[in-house]
Amino acid sequence: MAYFNACPAPDATCLTEDHVWRYHIALNKFDGKVTATWITRSNGQQRLWLDGKIVETEATEPDFPFFAFSQPPIGHVATSEPPFAVFGYKCRQTGHIYLRRMTGGELEPEVRLDVGPVIGGVSFSISGETVLARIDRLKNPDLVPALVTSTDSGRTFGEVRELDVSEFGEGFSPVPGFTEPVMDVGGHLHAPIHASNGTESVALNFVVREDALVEAIRIDGSSRISNSRLENLALSQASQEVFPATLGNPNAFGNGITDGHGLIMVLSAEGRLFSSNSSAGGMFYPEKALLNYEMPLVHTFASTECYTSGMLPNYVSMDYVYIEADAVGQPISSDLHFETWDMPLPIPEVVATARESRVNVRAIADADMEPGQVTFSFSDPSIRIVDVRVTSLRTAEIETDAQHLEGKTLRLDVDSLFHRHYAEAVIQAG
Repeated sequence: MAYFNACPAPDATCLTEDHVWRYHIALNKFDGKVTATWITRSNGQQRLWLDGKIVETEATEPDFPFFAFSQPPIGHVATSEPPFAVFGYKCRQTGHIYLRRMTGGELEPEVRLDVGPVIGGVSFSISGETVLARIDRLKNPDLVPALVTSTDSGRTFGEVRELDVSEFGEGFSPVPGFTEPVMDVGGHLHAPIHASNGTESVALNFVVREDALVEAIRIDGSSRISNSRLENLALSQASQEVFPATLGNPNAFGNGITDGHGLIMVLSAEGRLFSSNSSAGGMFYPEKALLNYEMPLVHTFASTECYTSGMLPNYVSMDYVYIEADAVGQPISSDLHFETWDMPLPIPEVVATARESRVNVRAIADADMEPGQVTFSFSDPSIRIVDVRVTSLRTAEIETDAQHLEGKTLRLDVDSLFHRHYAEAVIQAG
């Protein structure tokens, strides 16, 4: 097992030469270091490892390791070490789920979740002192997605909250998989769910803040798990990613359609990979898009958080790794492919009004005028900007050397560490 450092000439670090059964990695955004946890199998025993050290645990057959730091959401710079992290795993022999905090590099005692039988393990996301854990409960013979929440940094956890997906159509039931919770740019938590009725697949988002279950993507096609006739076809997967959306609108969901703390839902079925970009913080998802229409079929995939490359304004990018499938859904080889997809964001809505030589600018939606990161210009090169004062993330005042600016076109270009937005506005009389 090895991982590659993100540098101009990637170098691999070998973590173990043992046979790795399952693993998980997490990035510390402050120092850039990766924490790795994995399971090894030998002589009929499974051992749990964390950063090269065996972890002592009550679990006699540990599996499904998961690790996450408490740190700022995407779109924010980490200025200090994470105050804590949470480590989770399951004992296959007893079915017990264990969570434990890590502070100062030291693991604290195990906390056993009383959640009953589960399929797979536990995953979670952390926002401040809130830890949202996601499990799939097994209830003879139904699979029920459920959440367990801690409000004291993972020291204790509350009651299990089951999520009902039956309202999305007759016969729909959850598909087991690693659909881990995510935190958006505003710190709000979301729990994706993948469901199928044997002929259709749907990707859902549970918005914790609004106590709402939202349909993101629905497609024809299913998984071999939910439809036995598809046994030889590719896996069906769902995941939700975050991108560094804007913060100028204090409402995480913007106007309900756009200008919110964005998310991207991804769903694959029978080798086809679809996405839908919700700028409205997971409360509204536009029409899905097929990502691999010019690419091979996908057997299984993993994706990064979204980011802005800065090369094109009003776009967000995601990196994927995937294993290619043949026409009947079987893996062609063990080769791991890498691809980047660029997806459009809404064009920022900007208004500008003039009085004498001054222009007042207001971003209505989908752009933040970050101080020191925003540039203004006029399509008329004879107009010179004398002074710019950014008064908030959505407002600015521009002083020029010209009069009668009505009808001129003002250009706004934001190019920061996380954002690249561009818009134009025809100046109106103030």
